[in-house]
Amino acid sequence: MKKLLLSVAALATIFSASAQDKFVIYDGSATDILKGNAYGFNGFDAASGGITKSDSTALGNTFWYLEGSVVGTNEYYVGGSGNANFQAKPNVATSFGIDLKVLETASFSFNYVADVEANIDVDLEQQLFNAKGEDSTVLIGTTKINLKPTLTPVLTEVVKPVSVFKNGTADLTAADFAKVSKFTIKVSLTTKTGTIKVAFDDITFTDGTTSVSDALLNTFANENVTVYNMQGAVVTSGTAETLNLTTGFYILKSATHSQKVCIK
Repeated sequence: MKKLLLSVAALATIFSASAQDKFVIYDGSATDILKGNAYGFNGFDAASGGITKSDSTALGNTFWYLEGSVVGTNEYYVGGSGNANFQAKPNVATSFGIDLKVLETASFSFNYVADVEANIDVDLEQQLFNAKGEDSTVLIGTTKINLKPTLTPVLTEVVKPVSVFKNGTADLTAADFAKVSKFTIKVSLTTKTGTIKVAFDDITFTDGTTSVSDALLNTFANENVTVYNMQGAVVTSGTAETLNLTTGFYILKSATHSQKVCIK
């Protein structure tokens, strides 16, 4: 009877946690990784010395805007753009801190407008510095995505699971994503000649599920937990550290505790 009373009392408190933690590469705000101090190379905006056109505005929205022609010595290839840090010339490499807890449900997404079909290579890299302050780049992972022409200025959303990023044939781990400190988009046309105008927006990594909060980890420390939905059906079970829950209301029960959880 005492255990039952403890359980009912515990249910009176609801813990909340947020699902879908996001890491934003670019959305036009002042804290974007791609905001200012960006690098561009090869065909993009050659009239300006290869510097990409950033933060162009259309219909009140700010976009990461690129344009260029196929580079003559590289069939199909136009050029690339990206950013290594929030600083122009950092003294040390700064990890962006992409924290993806559950790779099975994490995603990479962006919106774009393009006037012609193109393929983009999205590279995730780590910028390293030696004792002399010279920098080098290590490829963490890459993926190729096809862009179809859009009806300008209508944005088209692309959503991919983070499993599309590979290092060779190997999937990336959470530790790999945490090393990323450099982000690059390389654009190639599907024809050997031509030009492209393309705008990117809302470039985001999203962790689709969340682990339980630290408070709940302490409550259920070293215990096996069964998770129920509000209809009383079992959703999952395991130790608190391994629980990954999507948005909704749940009841967590162990041998000694019961707790309601709201994942937002």
